[in-house]
Amino acid sequence: MKVSQILVILLLASLSFGQNLNPLNATDGIACATNVTNVWLDTAIVIELSNATALQWEAIVGNILTYLYQFTLTGNPTVAHTSRVSIFGYTSASEAELIFALTDTQRIQHIKFALNQAKPINIVEGLPNITSGLLLAKQHLEINPSFRVKGVVLYAATYDDSENSNVKVANELKADQIKIMTVSYDAANGVNTSRISALASPGLALTSLDDSTKFASAVAQLNCRCPNTYTYTQFEYENTTYAECFYIQGASNFDTCDGSSFPAVANTPARFDFITQLASNYTSEFNIGLVRNNANSTWTWEDGQAYSDTFYPPFAQPPSETDTYGYLAKSNNYNWQLLSDDSFVIRQFVCQQRACDSDHFCNI
Repeated sequence: MKVSQILVILLLASLSFGQNLNPLNATDGIACATNVTNVWLDTAIVIELSNATALQWEAIVGNILTYLYQFTLTGNPTVAHTSRVSIFGYTSASEAELIFALTDTQRIQHIKFALNQAKPINIVEGLPNITSGLLLAKQHLEINPSFRVKGVVLYAATYDDSENSNVKVANELKADQIKIMTVSYDAANGVNTSRISALASPGLALTSLDDSTKFASAVAQLNCRCPNTYTYTQFEYENTTYAECFYIQGASNFDTCDGSSFPAVANTPARFDFITQLASNYTSEFNIGLVRNNANSTWTWEDGQAYSDTFYPPFAQPPSETDTYGYLAKSNNYNWQLLSDDSFVIRQFVCQQRACDSDHFCNI
């Protein structure tokens, strides 16, 4: 090989440090389980009672029963992977109504009877009050707690564009780790408003045209949330929620995170962006889960993935022979970059843990 060729190769290798390289075929995270038969939910189904939904009532009831048939329903307070259902109806009135309670006998035939009895008849004209339905559902879930994950399914056909409280209440539910799935039905004029879908949690905005498989998958994802052990933030990116939760741990002499959590894996652009945005409110540098034993061993992420699978993020500087730990730090131009040291510097950690979902039971 000519000397000039060697110099070119060395130059390209040195330039790779600090570049914003995107990994190929990288998976951004652990998907939330979609096994609806295994859910453990306290579900609040909130339904618009209007002339628009009256015309589609049989379809709405059929849709609800399609996934409820797959639940294991019981009021037993201790049996894992079981669910309870409550149903609420709202009109243009200021107060919504309770149609079926979490404390009622949890049997499909009872739920079906309650839904059939609730079909809107002679409804007073006016824009239905979504806020009243969400508020009553929130209150009912709060006063009837259990070990189960709380979730809301909203069926709506119309939206009051002058009402700002809908978004406020929806955000309050989400802040309490209560996910919202919306199902938009055509209004009487054939219009399907996007404002209804905007109330949904990421990836959980559906319409009446979606098939039963998508409904079952979305309902199961209501079960995907963080445990209450720490102040977790669930990994969300581009309208997708993952079964991973992250938190900031204070600086200490220990080189690990608490309990069953471990230092964060930041091996894709989506994970890198999410983790650095989370940490930006607390620190300008923090440890992550990238380690090696010595200069002769390979860099490995704490979840077992090899750094060489993606080479992302690239090291801003070549690691020295004594460097065994990776960390992220803001550069002089405030961009986050990957650096390494010998682990003797005490700094904060970003830690991660598996989220609860339909297949992964945990204490909430």
